[in-house]
Formats: sequence, C-alpha cells, structure tokens
Amino acid sequence: MNSAVFSCNDVAIKINSDKEDIIKFLVEMFGNYYEINNNCLPTITINYKLGIANDFQFIDKERNDNSYNYVNGNEKEININIPYYDESKQSFIKRMFTTSFIKAFQKKGYMIMHGACAFKDNDGIIITGAAGSGKTTLLQKLLNDGYGYVANDRLALKEEENGIIVCGIPFSMGIRKDDIQKEFNDCSSYYIKEIDKKFIENKDVPKYFGVEMKSKILLSTIIFCGYDMNIDGLRVDQVNDINKTINPNIMFDDAIPNTKYYLHLIFGSYKNKCDLSKVKGVKVIQGLNSESETLNQIENIRIRKRGN
Repeated sequence: MNSAVFSCNDVAIKINSDKEDIIKFLVEMFGNYYEINNNCLPTITINYKLGIANDFQFIDKERNDNSYNYVNGNEKEININIPYYDESKQSFIKRMFTTSFIKAFQKKGYMIMHGACAFKDNDGIIITGAAGSGKTTLLQKLLNDGYGYVANDRLALKEEENGIIVCGIPFSMGIRKDDIQKEFNDCSSYYIKEIDKKFIENKDVPKYFGVEMKSKILLSTIIFCGYDMNIDGLRVDQVNDINKTINPNIMFDDAIPNTKYYLHLIFGSYKNKCDLSKVKGVKVIQGLNSESETLNQIENIRIRKRGN
C-alpha cells in the first residue's frame, strides 16, 4: 500500500492507495501547497482502491464517464473504489481530496467560508463577497502587484492565541477571457466555453503570476467587495457586522454535487464559528472606489498596521 500525508497547520489527511500513480498524481497537484509529512497524525484517512466493491454505500459518476465510483466510510476514514485509474478519474480523485480536507478542517474547529486570500509581509488579506462580486478579479490585481497567493475560492478560519489563522483549500482559479494577460503554455489549464473562462490549477498559480504561495497565513484585513458596472468594476461595501455578513459552515457543491451529501452523511455536519470582529485593526474600505484607489487603500492599511 502506498501512502502520503498532506498537512496544513494542525490538520492532516493521509492518502493510502494500492495504485502508486494515484499518490504521485495527488503529490503533483498538492505537494507544493500542503506539507508532505508522513509523521503527522491524520485527521482523516482516504483509501483509494482499484476495483468494484458491491457493499459500498454510495455511487458517484463523473461527467463523460460511463463507469461508477463507490464511496463509504466513517468520520475518521473514507474508502473510495474506482474501477480503474486514468486521466478520466483524476477530477473525481481531486474532488474527494479537497472536499475531505474541508471536512478535516471542520473536525478541528475551523469555520469554512467563501473567499479569496492574498498576503504581503505575512499580512493575510481576505476578499469575500457574493458570487460575481469581483473576488477573483481583485485577487488577480493584488497578485499582479506582487502580493502572494493563499487561495482563490474557499478558506478555513480558526481562532488561535496570536490571532485568526487562515488556511487555504486548493481549487483552480478561473480567469475571464478579458483578464488573461499571459499564455497558459507552462500551466495546466482548461477552458469552459459556457462561462468564457480559462482555469489554472492551484499548483500553477504561482508560476502564472510569478508570486509566492502559502497554504496558511495570519489574518490581517478583510475586504467585502461588490461588482459595480457603473464604475470600473471594483467596489468595496460598507459592513456593519462582520460576523453576520459572512455565512460560515457552507459545505459548497462541487462539479458533481452528490459528493457534498455523501461526505455530510459520512462525517456529519459542523456548525463552527469564528469571531472575526476580534481581528485587530480590521478595516473595511467604504464607498465606491476606482481600481487604483482600492489597491492603494489596501496597501496603506497594511503599512499602517505594521507601523511602517
């Protein structure tokens, strides 16, 4: 049996597989993001096995795939049988890995939220808002200005003695056609015509933008953005209550939503909260701002916090 343990802060997932290529694939996808440390005690163990098992509780089927995958387990260990392994199974294998990591974070008391995260000088900056509010667009502007990358879409937050730690959950970044500034020749990417986007795999984001990547950072600033077609697109909303504005503990549908319900049934449901109002110096940029004003405000707030 081949094994690898992926860890982030105090959370770890152990992967076992009787197919070495599955371990190699997951290490290739996530090994430069999460730490590989086989000495860590796993929060959750995932067993990927080849072959059909008749006694498995749930079945899942990928798009454009005629075969089924079988899933069962408990809150500590999940078993996944796939009939064979090739490129067509990689999307399912990634999806089970990332959604299981979400559950592992929740088991350790983290709040899951929808948002992007960048950093500079170890100051973590969360960008959150409703779907279509410009989170990824603002994140890309920061990365183009030399900020580092933590995550594009999903975050795990937990209160610790020195503040609130933000851990990323590695999902690909969708870049709209109008925002593409570089070729994707050196990156693993795919195109979805219906929404006119190119998607970069998480592992290739640092290469595409030429920035540093971390899987965790200490939270410094929260930005609630909203898209406004009457200006240049970037707007930052006024927020009276940070905790009420963020909707935590969302499990999130993936490309095939069945996995969400499977893991709810296997691992249970969590209602973790994180008091974001305790973050020292949280600043909400208010009103309508141009792109340059928004980016300048973010940098000025960060510098003032550090006493520079």
